[in-house]
Amino acid sequence: RTFIYLQVNCFVHHKSLARKTNALKMSHSSLSAQLASLHSKNTTSSRQHKDAIGRGIHHSAQAGHAILQNSTSHKPSVLHADARAAAFADVPFTILRENAILSLQFLSQRSSQLFDISGQDLPWQTLFGAKSVKYERGLNTPETNERFDNLVKNALYILSTAWGDAASTIEKSSSTFVQLGGNIPSSVLHTLEYLVQKYYAHVYNAEDLLVAFLPHHETFLFDRLLQLIDLSQLPQWAFLRPYSAAVGVNGVPRTAIAKWAASTKDNGGGATLVKHVCALAKRSAKIHSLERNISSTRDALQVRRGVSLLLSFAAAIVAETFHIQHASTGSIDESTVRCVVPFVLAAVEPSNSKRKKWSLGAQCLEWRSFGQIMISLMVEKSCLSPELCDGLTIGVLRGAMESIDLTRSESLGEAESGSSASLQTVLDTSSGAILAVLSLVMNDRISEETTIENNLNSFLTIISTKNEGSVGCHLSYPAFRSLMKLPFLPATLGYLSEERDVDVDALVGCIIAMTMSSYKSKVSKKRDREHFIQVLSDMINENSLRSIWSRSDRSFIPAACALIVSSVNDVHKNDVEVTAFAGLLSSMRDVHASGCDTGVAHAVTLVASMPDSREKNVAGQSMQKLLEAAGLIQAQEVSVESRKKSQREDSLKAFDDFDSMLPSRVALEHPTAQLRKEAIAKLIAEVENDDSADDVATALIRRYVSDDNLSVTTAAANAIVEIASNGSIGDLYFLQNDVMKEVLKGIQRLTIRSTTEFDDDYLCSSIRLTGYVTQVTRKNLDLDADDLDDENFEPIHDIYNKLVEELVSLYVYFDQNEETVTKYIDKTMITALHDAVNEGTMAKAKATILKQIIKSEPFLRVLRRYIFNINGGGKNLLYDGSLIWFFLQNAAKLSPKSLNDELRECIIDASLVALRQYNGLEDNIKSKENEDGALVLSLTTGLKKSLSDGSLEEVVRLVSRIVNVESDKAFIEVSLKVLDNLKDYASLKTSAGAYPFILIEVLSQKSSTITGIKRLINIIKEFLPTLKSEDCDSIFRCHFVAGIVLCGHSEMTVRECALNFIAWLSELIPDGSSTSQALLSISKTACIKKSLMHSNMMMDGSSALPQMLSKAVHLGKHGSVLRSVIFEACVDLVTNHLLGEGIGNMVASILNATESAGEKSFPLSERWSSAGKPVFEKFLERSSPKYAFYPALVDSVVVMIKGVQMCAAATDEGIVITTGPSQSGRRRRAYSIGMSDITSYIYPYPTDMKEATLSLLLVAIGKPQDTFICQLCETFMRLVLGRSSWASQIFTQIDDATRNQIVESLLTLRSDGNMESAGKTLLGLQLHCHEFVNALSSETSRASNVDAGGLLAFTVLTDCIRAQSTSLSADKNISALTSLLFEKLSLLSHGTKPNDGSDYARTCIISTLSTLAESSSLLTSSGSGNVEFADEVSSHSKLLVSLLGSDDADLKPLASSKSKSLCLQLLTHLCAISPSCVVDSLVPALINTISGEAANSNVTKGALMAIVPAYRAHAQGAG
Repeated sequence: RTFIYLQVNCFVHHKSLARKTNALKMSHSSLSAQLASLHSKNTTSSRQHKDAIGRGIHHSAQAGHAILQNSTSHKPSVLHADARAAAFADVPFTILRENAILSLQFLSQRSSQLFDISGQDLPWQTLFGAKSVKYERGLNTPETNERFDNLVKNALYILSTAWGDAASTIEKSSSTFVQLGGNIPSSVLHTLEYLVQKYYAHVYNAEDLLVAFLPHHETFLFDRLLQLIDLSQLPQWAFLRPYSAAVGVNGVPRTAIAKWAASTKDNGGGATLVKHVCALAKRSAKIHSLERNISSTRDALQVRRGVSLLLSFAAAIVAETFHIQHASTGSIDESTVRCVVPFVLAAVEPSNSKRKKWSLGAQCLEWRSFGQIMISLMVEKSCLSPELCDGLTIGVLRGAMESIDLTRSESLGEAESGSSASLQTVLDTSSGAILAVLSLVMNDRISEETTIENNLNSFLTIISTKNEGSVGCHLSYPAFRSLMKLPFLPATLGYLSEERDVDVDALVGCIIAMTMSSYKSKVSKKRDREHFIQVLSDMINENSLRSIWSRSDRSFIPAACALIVSSVNDVHKNDVEVTAFAGLLSSMRDVHASGCDTGVAHAVTLVASMPDSREKNVAGQSMQKLLEAAGLIQAQEVSVESRKKSQREDSLKAFDDFDSMLPSRVALEHPTAQLRKEAIAKLIAEVENDDSADDVATALIRRYVSDDNLSVTTAAANAIVEIASNGSIGDLYFLQNDVMKEVLKGIQRLTIRSTTEFDDDYLCSSIRLTGYVTQVTRKNLDLDADDLDDENFEPIHDIYNKLVEELVSLYVYFDQNEETVTKYIDKTMITALHDAVNEGTMAKAKATILKQIIKSEPFLRVLRRYIFNINGGGKNLLYDGSLIWFFLQNAAKLSPKSLNDELRECIIDASLVALRQYNGLEDNIKSKENEDGALVLSLTTGLKKSLSDGSLEEVVRLVSRIVNVESDKAFIEVSLKVLDNLKDYASLKTSAGAYPFILIEVLSQKSSTITGIKRLINIIKEFLPTLKSEDCDSIFRCHFVAGIVLCGHSEMTVRECALNFIAWLSELIPDGSSTSQALLSISKTACIKKSLMHSNMMMDGSSALPQMLSKAVHLGKHGSVLRSVIFEACVDLVTNHLLGEGIGNMVASILNATESAGEKSFPLSERWSSAGKPVFEKFLERSSPKYAFYPALVDSVVVMIKGVQMCAAATDEGIVITTGPSQSGRRRRAYSIGMSDITSYIYPYPTDMKEATLSLLLVAIGKPQDTFICQLCETFMRLVLGRSSWASQIFTQIDDATRNQIVESLLTLRSDGNMESAGKTLLGLQLHCHEFVNALSSETSRASNVDAGGLLAFTVLTDCIRAQSTSLSADKNISALTSLLFEKLSLLSHGTKPNDGSDYARTCIISTLSTLAESSSLLTSSGSGNVEFADEVSSHSKLLVSLLGSDDADLKPLASSKSKSLCLQLLTHLCAISPSCVVDSLVPALINTISGEAANSNVTKGALMAIVPAYRAHAQGAG
């Protein structure tokens, strides 16, 4: 609502206000400062008459503006901007009156019926009647003038509300005339103009005029009013004088008004202003009341915007005044409070008059809200007396009842929608009153003792141990009586709590306490007490208050029930009142059964501990009577005489039968453990229906979780399982979030503490309950929150996973500490875990059950989450690493065939985690069924499964992790055994299988550590001797190449190992084979220690590798053998054993090294034919995503087709020394000796390279969606076709047929395959005219088509022609090319469809022809003088003229301005070439262009500037 916004806005407004500079300069705090500012340069004194022009008559800084008498040159006016304009207009009173009447008629239609000139009790008929023109103040009696002044006063306030109706549309105006009847503001000005000029409202109603329009203090109207009023006669308004005298000030800031209202000076201006503002609010309410009375529509019941604005302004000013005073002195000034309180009481209290049924507050709810807000502010910022607070509380409540009565009476007979709106109004009214009451009764400055009146207690004692103390508020009995009479009190409290988020706990506690204590008070009447009980019962049954009753932090239900049971002793002789108490108790138990039981148990325990036996006897009998009436205990059937006899006997002895009279659910909360166990047994027997079973189960679960006695907890858990097993409660009960979380909390007590603290019975009962609930949850995983109707729903999956995790962790703990676990616990645990994760019946053998458990999805989900936490650096205190070993021990017993992909991945990930944390076999596994251990078996199983599935990439990943493990102990005890098992399993078809190449792949990976590489070399050394050399020569070659590449490793220790490995390998392979010869050449070159090459390799690594290869090739007679061995190994690795990026990078490294070794050592032709071509063909044959794209490998092969030969070699001249950062890290700088870049190009270009180029382009065209081929083609463009050196050195020596095929293929790739690199490549190729002609006209060329792809290819060719126009101008076939372009232009201009791309294609053709026409060769063309050439040029010019505009329906003219401009330029170029053939076409072209572009001046200007000079230059020469 509006006033809530006001309450907030008032407090922050003073901080956020930003006013204009001139206004801020004028708002000084003291009168002296204001007077001083009047003489500053921003003000103008009117002592001279010329200075007062436009700002009133007799204006002065001391007297303000007072226009009293008539003048021919000045007139008072609010309609005009200044007095001279009003005098100049000189409008007679008759016209002013007619304008005012028309304005009132307009306002009555647009604003309110209050402006009806014929309305009763309104001032308009008298003030604006026909006789008003003759009114003269000096000729009337004082009584008559006073009556007219009062009418003017009423009119001013009503007009102010109309001005407020249009507040959002009012703008600052300096106009000297406002149109009549245009809008609400102009109508108000015309009406006010008559009041000012006829009745001198600015003189005789000056203060009323200021107060009425003060809410509009920021509008131009208020500025004009200040120019008219003599402020010197109004000292209480002195703060406005700077704003009346200042020039250029627009409005008065609200801060200045609030500061003046907050001032407490001797002149009384502040208090006076506060009183005026409050009176303005009250008058606004009266205006609304009058509007309600004269209107018959329901809209009049709502407060009009203009009225609401006045009320809002008043509330804002008073609130800001309170804030300023409180900030200054710590409280509100007493004089201010005295001014405000009468208005507050008038706003909130009901009508006490017999003649007036409804008060203003009832008729105008915003006026009542004004009073309630003022109460809240005064209580917060000042110290009010308890008597005043009590009176205000009663007034607020009685006033709210009056407002509700009026609302309900007005809603009688309305439609259902209207009734709903009325109900919302009632809730808003009562909630506003409750908020005000809360601020009064929760006042901290009132002590608790002052509120205890007539022995009534207003605070409810909380019995929870967590929140000791009381809940309540300061409320007297008369105020409490008024509160309980408030209609819809329960609904209002619920509305505030649920919808408005207001804390009403204190009021609820007070109501409970005072209702019960009223039975002890003598001032309370029986009828009132019955009403109190009924209201309290309604509050308990109110749905919107359920959250308060069931909230555990306050414990209202236990406290209330304890109070009711304790208070029954006061009414035990009255059966009616006992029955009422029993009804309350029963209602509370329906809402919160456990809370009710707790409260009853507390009261019984409290009474049982009374020292006085007689008092305890009476209280015990009273409670027994109450509990029997409430149905909490079963009443005993005895005769009346026996009961009287028993009562006489009981009166002589103390009542000690408290425990037996407690009901089972109440006894469940008893402090004695034995009684709680007996209560559990009784509860199981008392379960009758589903509803009671759910309540019993809830109480048992609470006892299971919270009880500190293990025997009670055990009994509770067993009881829950029992009543669930016999069908008393269904699955939906256990699927409630609260139930599942409580069970989870119970099992967590076992996992976070040592199980030795608990006995076997408790462990088994808790495990059995958790297993049952988890099983129920697993069966209903598809349910959602809508099925369960649970507001605090948490996904069942999440809780189910937590329950499984707790069970798994507990079983793992038992498994690791099996010596302390009995068979009973073990059987119970495995049964619960099986039921939690598996469907179907449980097997008999424990080993089979465990296999089923570890293969289940829930168990694997727990395992994956644990592995994720470990890999992320986190810890899981539930397992402490034992979960991994438990899983691996049981997974090792599974056969590889029974593993699915998910289980295999979990085994592998768990094994890797265990391997990373390995501390020795004897420390991790306590019992082993085989010598290899669970970890070895698990890793072996995972590798075998991956290998059998053909997932070699996964095998490589695992081997890499196994080999590169940090712990040497883990490598020796686990990794070596796993690799041995892998070697045996991989040896299927040959003596080695994939195993050696897996080792090569891991050895070549960048992620391999130095330690891992050394380990792999040792493993290879142990493995290779077991092979037969005659069968595995290719394996030796591949390992030889791997050793060569490792010689270029960045680490010196690795390079040393590699050289030693090559030397060892050369000794292993017997002499005579090509591989042994190649090994011998490398060994003699670099493996001999202290040799120069050995030193270079150790120091420089990869930079010395080409030099080593070059020297090895030239050493002895086996150079060709070394080349063939290296190339054969490369081809073998790529075509047959490309397992990953490691081998790809290795092959790329050796190929790059052979290239750098020089042409004499490794000729390009041999490198291509022996290695590059087979590998490249393998790339093109790729039909499935078997091979990934390895950039380094592809680059090393593709770059051969470029045809570059490295002429320099290690033994040639041209050696240079380069410096750079050292890769080994041993020196700050590295000095590398290499060859200078002496290169050449192969000649002639090999045929197989040309064929490879064409093959790749054709394959790329045929497989546009193949990612590998596309990447290969992009690389080929980047390294070969797109290089300018290849285009200038190689492309020029290729035959025409191949060149044409390359061009056509590139066009197709660019147009159909959308390959941007193809177009860029084509731009870099130097083509001849006949090649362009062939590409444009050949049937096989894409550019010859006229579809979208063909036009795209065509435009690419035109771009190429323009780029090469200079070289093409010297070509003898240039005329054929231009003629073909003109032919294409004509073809595209006939019979084309709109928006088919032909417009852009034609623009490209014209631009290309224009560029070619500028060349000097065409201007001096040899054919320019013959008839055939002249006819051709003439035909071209006619086509261009037609394109600029023609009557031919089949020809499509040019559309864009750019294309027309290019066409004109081309026409002028043709005119320069052949004037006699073209000059006749210039004028028609100009006419067509200008007539088609009449609205485009730029096109017209361009056409004139192109055609006119060309015509002038060539017309005379053409005759």
